[in-house]
Amino acid sequence: MANATTPATRNGAAVVAILRLAVAALVAAAVVATVAEGAGRTVINPFNLFGYFTIQSNIILAFVYATLLAPLGAAGGVPVAWANTALHIITPIYALSDWILFSDRARIGFNRLWIVLIYPIVWVVVVLVRGATDGWVPYPFLHPDTGYASVFFYVGLIVVVMLAFGSLVFWISRKRSVLRVP
Repeated sequence: MANATTPATRNGAAVVAILRLAVAALVAAAVVATVAEGAGRTVINPFNLFGYFTIQSNIILAFVYATLLAPLGAAGGVPVAWANTALHIITPIYALSDWILFSDRARIGFNRLWIVLIYPIVWVVVVLVRGATDGWVPYPFLHPDTGYASVFFYVGLIVVVMLAFGSLVFWISRKRSVLRVP
């Protein structure tokens, strides 16, 4: 059976893969720059630095796009301005744009929406345990000293936001993408 993929489609897939790898490289560079800047000021505690949801989610984004989705196989508080912009603005916008523009993923049923909460809930539990035991939290609004009513308000807000964005991503996955990528 002949390959039905046209040269234009293969070129489009290559462009998408290169774009995804470039974003993964940007994330890696931003995380490395953030670590280097922090190491220049103080001794780095990796449990604290990598306790930020922004750092973790961007590393996951880079890993997923660089190793699983790319067809080629391949928080505040970030004091490095370009790295902060990359981690908080560019990569989230890129991730959503990728879901909207490119068609190389399966449709996701809303009955699986609960999956989007697993990682954030585990992250929040770890942060709250650390806040209660050693006093370290990555974001001030999660510190036990603000009172647990305030902390749980923000935890609830995190859950609502994750469900909203998860619903948006699931809905987008069910729509026809702007660009067809094999």
